[in-house]
Amino acid sequence: MDANPEKELESSFLPVYALMRSILYSDYGRKSAHYTKMQIAVLAALYWQNEMCMSQIAELISTPRAQMTRAMVPLVEDGMVERFADKKNRRLVHIRLTEAGRAFVKGYLRSRFDVLRERLSDEDSARLSEAAETIAEILSGLRVRK
Repeated sequence: MDANPEKELESSFLPVYALMRSILYSDYGRKSAHYTKMQIAVLAALYWQNEMCMSQIAELISTPRAQMTRAMVPLVEDGMVERFADKKNRRLVHIRLTEAGRAFVKGYLRSRFDVLRERLSDEDSARLSEAAETIAEILSGLRVRK
């Protein structure tokens, strides 16, 4: 272990972040989706959260709201997501996956995680799942809320 706790945290966290992004966005020899990494992140966020407003999505995937708006246009045009007004505040716009969007994301994520299942033993798969749950639990407590 490194004697410097700050460096130890950085040296363990950064590779995990890079590897998880690589797994989520890599083609693994399969045909790539025609969406950007940000659009895939938006679709995945909506898949797990059901519906959110633009600022919530932007915060969740750590991107500026203006960039989020530009990324959303092709997703709406392709019928992957739909916008709808909040019933209590008509100025607030929510986004949710359409059935086509849900099917796309489910297939996209399945293809990514099938590669993991193929390459991991049952024991390593269970260990990775447990570690991911632990990481999510710890990082959720650190998340800055606006």
